[in-house]
Order: sequence, then C-alpha cells, then structure tokens
Amino acid sequence: AFGLAGIATVGFPAFPKLAEANSKADSRRAYKVYTTGKIGSMELKNRFIKAATATESTNAEGRYLPQGLETYRNWSKGGVALIETGAMSVLPTEYKPNSHNLGQLWDDKHISNLKELADAVHGANAGCKVVAFLNLPGNHPKLVHGEGVAASAKPWPGQKRVPKALSVAEIHETTEAFADAA
Repeated sequence: AFGLAGIATVGFPAFPKLAEANSKADSRRAYKVYTTGKIGSMELKNRFIKAATATESTNAEGRYLPQGLETYRNWSKGGVALIETGAMSVLPTEYKPNSHNLGQLWDDKHISNLKELADAVHGANAGCKVVAFLNLPGNHPKLVHGEGVAASAKPWPGQKRVPKALSVAEIHETTEAFADAA
C-alpha cells in the first residue's frame, strides 16, 4: 500500500509513525468537518463555510457583475456547504468612486439581484446554502464618501475624519434597517 507522498508503508516496521499517519490520512473522511451540521434550523451538508470577504464584484448600485456571480459559482462548485456573501449595506450609502462597492439590501428592488446570486450558487451545487452578511459601512474610510456615521464621534484608528455620531433615534432606525434587510 502507498500512503503519504507515495511512500510504501506496508512491511516497514521501522516507520510505525509514518504508517500511522497514512492510516489517519486515509480515514480523513471520518473527520467531523465532513459530517452534516446545523446552524439554528439550517442544515448543512458538511462543515465547510466560506466566510465573507470583499470581492469587488458589484457595480456602484450594488448589483453583482458577471465575474462576481462566477466567483460565487466557483466557491459553490468547490463543495462548501455555506457561503456568506460579502458585506451588503442595509441603508443607502454614498461610496467613494472606484471603491470596492458593497452589495445592497436596503430596498426590495435588490431582491432580483440576490435571486441571481442564489441561482448561480444553487445551479453549481444544489446543496450549498448562501446567506447575506448584513452591514452598515458607517465611517469606513476606504468606502464611504462624505460624512461618515458611527455610534460615537470617534475616528477609526489612524484616521483623522471624525464621523457624525448617530442620535438614539438614528440608532433605532439603523436597527430597523437590519431587521428589514433580514
């Protein structure tokens, strides 16, 4: 039998640790990561999750570009059980020109775009789930054009721009926006 790197391990009593490593590698399908899992009531076919990352795959209106849909399709083809989208803004945001725009989820007009994304993911791997990473860019210095907002009037570390502190009413509106987007 051949194990790691094609090294024959049967009949080599001088290498018991190598034979043991090969045995473990051959049985890796028994690892818990390959078993089904659950997040709340959502069942997953395995425990591989593609976490949210900036993909620079949307246009200024937050619609996924063809190459963005292809990126998600490829992640799905790779066999992950769950893909978390890149950040999706829950409120209208004025982005800086040429920033990596976020997906948008603050109005029903964005639903058709999300359906395209879900269709791309499910078309490549029907067992793959996709969830939205809800976000408010607030005072992100690389994304937000104009006055940023935050829970307090404190700048990001190393940044000079001081955001507008949200009022209690605005914080409640923002909380509602997250609930509406969900």
